[in-house]
Amino acid sequence: MAVSAVHKSSDNVETRLSSEVHSFLTVHKHCAYLNCNNGVCNPSSVTCECYADYYGDFCDASGLRKEYIIAICCSIGFVLVLILIILFILLRRHFSQSGLTIPDLSRFMFILPKVADELEETTVSVEDIKIAIEHDPDNNFAFAIGLLERTALTESDNVCRALIYGYETFGLSLPLLLALIRYEVSCAHTSETLFRNNSYATKCFKYYSRMIGLPYLFRVLSPVLNKLIIEEQENNNGVLLKGNTTAFDETNLSSLNTDYELNEDIDSSDLETNCLAIQVACSLFISSLQKTKTFCPNEFKNICKVINDEVIAKFPQHKINYALSAFIFLRYFVAGLAVPETFGILSEPPKESLRRKLILISKVITNLSTNVRFGEKEEFMTIMNDFLNENEKALENYYNYLINYSENFTETISIPPKYAFASYEVLRVHK
Repeated sequence: MAVSAVHKSSDNVETRLSSEVHSFLTVHKHCAYLNCNNGVCNPSSVTCECYADYYGDFCDASGLRKEYIIAICCSIGFVLVLILIILFILLRRHFSQSGLTIPDLSRFMFILPKVADELEETTVSVEDIKIAIEHDPDNNFAFAIGLLERTALTESDNVCRALIYGYETFGLSLPLLLALIRYEVSCAHTSETLFRNNSYATKCFKYYSRMIGLPYLFRVLSPVLNKLIIEEQENNNGVLLKGNTTAFDETNLSSLNTDYELNEDIDSSDLETNCLAIQVACSLFISSLQKTKTFCPNEFKNICKVINDEVIAKFPQHKINYALSAFIFLRYFVAGLAVPETFGILSEPPKESLRRKLILISKVITNLSTNVRFGEKEEFMTIMNDFLNENEKALENYYNYLINYSENFTETISIPPKYAFASYEVLRVHK
């Protein structure tokens, strides 16, 4: 019995040792056959443990892991956003320093009609005015035209303002303006003075263009105004460029800084340089006009097309530049150049030196728009006639773009309640 037990115990030890040896040999046999390219085999798990920057079952894939890629992309995105913010701040600072901050143009779209402190007694109610406006297109705008004809000249400006705002509450200010244009053409006996005075149509357009077109006006005028304001700042800092005109090429002419004066009775120095500086500024305006023409409101194109069609139909020999200029230039572009602060383009009135530059540029743009040359009336400006001849075609192309209007889409402007109410009150009193 004892011998048998010893043999059995010996057999168990041998079996256990044999099993452990077999297991040990098996594991190492697996690691031997496991090719961890860029790592080491873990004998206990028979898996590859990869070196840094390697992954995969056999450590055969190199590069960054997915989580690293995401982290790097987020970092790059953060840097790009930071760069954009810095650029935005720098651009705002640049425009702020030049005086041309992008304004809140909505504050300048409307001018409140003047309502008398003591209203005259009348049986006409605001509801009567609204009904008359709503149905006026059916009567060829007889209500508006009749009201204007009864209005004293001193009150006509205020009434025109009220008509534009009041009719726009029904989306009818553009049809009203077009009706006034057709009415004035039909009443005209000669073409020479057509739209030249402050007529009902031109007065209404003055307020309509402000309501519709301030963003477009800013686009066109801002390059010129920005140039002039930077020059003024350089001049205030003691930087003043003067000299012979041959010393400047087209590149540095863009920053040419003079007083622009052409009247020798005011300043007889550097006349040629001043002339050249005005030409550069006017060329910048013409260039801006061409580049931004696609932003011109459809309403303006519609107005110009109707002016062209109506005037040419009645006065075939009439130079259409006169009629178109009376609207789109004299009451819009030139007015914006002469008094940009009233349109919100400048935050404050220009200083006297800048104002004089704007006036001189406005004179050139006015004659360019009407295709008229300077003569005896302003003989000191005749030096600019060659420039007008050279750029006549550019304005003709712009006019052709406007009158070849074919779209029908127009925008309705939401009139603030206080402006609408004041307009109704003005119309109620003058009915």
